[in-house]
Amino acid sequence: MSTTIPTSVGETYVAETGSGRPILVLHGGLGLDHGYLRPAFDTLADRHRVVYLDFVGNGRSDRTLDYAAIHDNTIWVRQVDEVIEALGLDDPVIVGHSYGGYVALEYALTPSGAGRPMILVSTAPKLDHSDVIDENAARRGTPEQVDAVRVRLARPQADDEEWADLWRTLLPLYFHAPTPELVARASEGTHFSAQAFNTAHLRALSAYDVSGRLGEITGDTLVVSGDDDWILPLELCSQRLAAGIPGAALAVLPECGHFPFIERSEPFLAVVRDWLERH
Repeated sequence: MSTTIPTSVGETYVAETGSGRPILVLHGGLGLDHGYLRPAFDTLADRHRVVYLDFVGNGRSDRTLDYAAIHDNTIWVRQVDEVIEALGLDDPVIVGHSYGGYVALEYALTPSGAGRPMILVSTAPKLDHSDVIDENAARRGTPEQVDAVRVRLARPQADDEEWADLWRTLLPLYFHAPTPELVARASEGTHFSAQAFNTAHLRALSAYDVSGRLGEITGDTLVVSGDDDWILPLELCSQRLAAGIPGAALAVLPECGHFPFIERSEPFLAVVRDWLERH
């Protein structure tokens, strides 16, 4: 089932399946939509009400925003809060992948988000390792991919088509062992938004840093990472989260990159199901 619901920050596209304790899944990017998170998280619908949203400016949500006025993640944090209220989600588990994890972490530090359980997948408390990203791209990427990281990724994308081309060029880097099938599963059917990418990565991301506030997070938290994530490396990102959030559990999937629910879906879902049963 899918629908569009009003929020103060714009019309929000949501999709859901299943019934039971709710799980709200937040996509990454930004400039993408929630589609790549399915079908993996849909399998949890046998016991849970699994809800997805497209952040405003992304996917099929409202894209007529004043992008120049966005300087941090506040608009997306507010959207999460209002979607939970509008849908009547009772004690939802918040799942954030990559940039969705940044939003989830900031939401957890608000009065509304305090104490809510979280599953943080391939995400980080701050971005302060651009040198490592550059080194990883140089070590494992093609010349075209290295240029994409060093030049194209650092400049505004002119339109959705240019952003889509950049994303598809970079995607193989996000897998430990990329195959055409895996890459396709991470990109097919995506509604790309260059404006969302430009706004999030070239402006809002510079204001993101929750590293000094992790000790304030009170909800039960599971942190999941592949051991071969080129852009948000385990040692610099997920291990920091797990060490800083009180009582957080860390699950590391071997031979796995940035999309563990695609590349290692069975062990990923086993870890998630086990944690959900206990929290």
